[in-house]
Amino acid sequence: MNQQTSLIKVPVDTTQMLNLQILGYALFSILVFGCADDSAGTVIPNVVVDAQVSQADGGLMAPDQAVSMDAVVEPELDAALDAEILPDVFIERIPDIGPILEQTEACEDNDDCGQFERCLGGVCKIDLRPDVFRVDQIEVVEPKLSAPFLQSTMMIGVDNGQLTLLIEPGRYSEDGAGRWYLGNGNGAEPYVYLHRFPIQTFEGMWRCVDSNLNGQCDDDEDIFWRVEDDSRFELIVPTTRTDSNEQCYTRMTTQVALRAEPILSSEGITQLYAELSGYLLRRDAEAINFTLNRLPYNLLMFLNDEDYTVDALCNIDGAELSCDDLEPSCPGLLVPEVRDGCFTGNCITWADCCPGGIPGCDGQPDGYPFEFSATAIPVGFIDEPPAADESNRNSNPVFENPPTCP
Repeated sequence: MNQQTSLIKVPVDTTQMLNLQILGYALFSILVFGCADDSAGTVIPNVVVDAQVSQADGGLMAPDQAVSMDAVVEPELDAALDAEILPDVFIERIPDIGPILEQTEACEDNDDCGQFERCLGGVCKIDLRPDVFRVDQIEVVEPKLSAPFLQSTMMIGVDNGQLTLLIEPGRYSEDGAGRWYLGNGNGAEPYVYLHRFPIQTFEGMWRCVDSNLNGQCDDDEDIFWRVEDDSRFELIVPTTRTDSNEQCYTRMTTQVALRAEPILSSEGITQLYAELSGYLLRRDAEAINFTLNRLPYNLLMFLNDEDYTVDALCNIDGAELSCDDLEPSCPGLLVPEVRDGCFTGNCITWADCCPGGIPGCDGQPDGYPFEFSATAIPVGFIDEPPAADESNRNSNPVFENPPTCP
């Protein structure tokens, strides 16, 4: 298997992109505005790194995911307001659904296995442990008209240590699915998770780009890991502040898909290339408020009206979504139904939504598209390894609003 993959090659499952229900832009806001270093209050455990790597594990359940967001921003972010407008760059996308990578080669130890592999339970499996990776480069593709500002802002957060996003390879479940974790970290090495923020959990399979279309993974075809099903997320986002300047939050839900590809740097160091894409509902964008240099802003101020193009909901009576109820998780090609401005809780087909039955036939835009890619480098990580019950990888930590919040 050839794992020396180019950073410029960007395979994407274009069919799934049309149907994802993803709050990527809110994730951007969460990462940039919610990753202030609170390492002073973090207990650093004495952990042996190899303790993170174990034999094949089973019986893992996928909990609901969550993301949290605070409103602490460094003054350097003002520079992003004057960011140079970047030219449009067309990148040809290649469908990447690909067949599942069969991992059956027998082994006795790691020396019997190839690049990116470890000997787990007597079988060579793609396993990047004990490495934990930190995102160090981000490219924003969508929303197209807002992308230059967003990318500049995110990279300021990465460069000054405010945006520290950790990606941690996890264990295998009984059906061969690999677990990965993604969460906010402290601002400098050695890294640990900020456990007051959610640590998201993903489960997916290793696949390959089936370049010769023979339905199987050959030795010269690039591999990647991909979430099998859109993962439900619960997001905790800032809304308003109290009279005493305490931050208030609200909850919303969405679904997320993730794709990750191991790559080698020019120095032969294992890195990650990852992709996330989807949409942000306008209703949710209106609810997100934050502070830049002590001045209040609403997320809609950073979104261009021309990017408001995604029709992701069935507004069956033409009423635009206005209620603050949670978006239901809809499988496959089904979409959430909206009636009287609120989610009904039903998931229906476009054929049942409106005449014509094609996606978006209700003619009511609901959100903004989002797509970004990132590269991540291995870093020193000394937090505890994931517990068998994943209790120390909490995707939904408890939070309480100040009592004076509305």
